[in-house]
Amino acid sequence: MYGNRTFNNKVNTANLYSISYPGYNEILTGNADVTISSNSKIKNPNINVLEYLDSKPAFKGKVAAFTSWNVFPYILNQDRNDVIINSGYAAMEETTTSLQQQMINKVQEEAVYEKTATWYDELTFLTAKEYIREHRPRVVFLGLGETDELAHQKRYDLYLEQANKTDKMIAELWHLVQTTPGYKDNTTFIITTDHGRGKKIAKWASHGEFIRGSSQAWLAVIGPGISAAGEIKDGQQLYQQQLAQTIAGLLGEKFEADDIAPAISLR
Repeated sequence: MYGNRTFNNKVNTANLYSISYPGYNEILTGNADVTISSNSKIKNPNINVLEYLDSKPAFKGKVAAFTSWNVFPYILNQDRNDVIINSGYAAMEETTTSLQQQMINKVQEEAVYEKTATWYDELTFLTAKEYIREHRPRVVFLGLGETDELAHQKRYDLYLEQANKTDKMIAELWHLVQTTPGYKDNTTFIITTDHGRGKKIAKWASHGEFIRGSSQAWLAVIGPGISAAGEIKDGQQLYQQQLAQTIAGLLGEKFEADDIAPAISLR
């Protein structure tokens, strides 16, 4: 795990804005694009690592993204590529026949009355998990969002509760891949966040260009070939724009989009 600043081990956003769209653009494209400065639903001009991998014969049709925030189809520029993208309250119908997914769709459609920009992470997680079980993709992006929503509401109690739930989702997903032939001992998880939060108590619920602490992030990695080094205590500076190249490198590919940062040398 990287990012404990007590040991001068730093993970930061390279983009100027420290908000979600610029953060996810940086993570997925390796480009801290100064022109992407808001969370508006604008189609991303930058090529992302998911569509890059999906363009390769070995990964074609085997790359998927499941996200709670309904801006992701724009961040990933869904109209430009063939990546499987399920975001917000869109039902998974065309690519699955499982009874479990049909039940998730039914709950989403009939039991959730207030449909906001960010749907329940549990439904995002269950949809991703069911897709993995049924279709065995090679690359999955899972974007959760409730912790950020609860932080903006200044509900620190619910923020901690949701973070705990997220930990359990990650553990459940890790158990799934470690008990599934083909995935077992052959799968890497990269876990991070799109931005930090205000460093001062009065500002913890917010983040942005002028709020100190907003660019401070963290990064956790687990998988084959990565030593169990625990919390990294060496002084170093990593940036989230290095992740796109790192993801490709872990899969034996080199992400060749313009202006991307070098890969991280993981332990």
